[in-house]
Amino acid sequence: MAVKIHPQAIVESSAQLGEDVEIGPFCYIGGRAVLGDNTRVLHHATVEGRVTLGSNNTIFPYALIGGLTHDLKYEGGEPGLQIGDNNVFREYVTAHVATQSEDLTCIGSNNVFLAYSHVAHDCQIGDHLVMSSHSALGGHVEVENHVNIGWGAGVHQFCRLGRHCMVSACSKL
Repeated sequence: MAVKIHPQAIVESSAQLGEDVEIGPFCYIGGRAVLGDNTRVLHHATVEGRVTLGSNNTIFPYALIGGLTHDLKYEGGEPGLQIGDNNVFREYVTAHVATQSEDLTCIGSNNVFLAYSHVAHDCQIGDHLVMSSHSALGGHVEVENHVNIGWGAGVHQFCRLGRHCMVSACSKL
């Protein structure tokens, strides 16, 4: 199967698309993006900045993957976002690039980010995270493997969530 790009999507010519990638209508894929095999970007979603996605990722409508850091220390350059395989980014999810040039925000594999969740700059996320709707990770948060974050939880910058932990709904860390 070949790459499928809807005629109403915008895909910059320098973007790199793997085999069997699907880009829906009204999507924007920036020129520094690398999308792995079998990745699906559904209508109205955006992948911009220096972003590398592994294979079998799904990005739902209105998600912003690779948005510029919110960190006030940002001084320019090309920070990035690296994402593994088999991740799901539901509606309105945001995941931002790092702050310093050449640094990376990293998201592992087999993670699920539910609607309106937010991954800030310089986060380091392992595998098998389930992040419920309306939850947020501040900058520089470390999340180990098999973590569950409940609805509406806020994790302050520079915190660390150990493996197999569960953050209760509406918690503030």
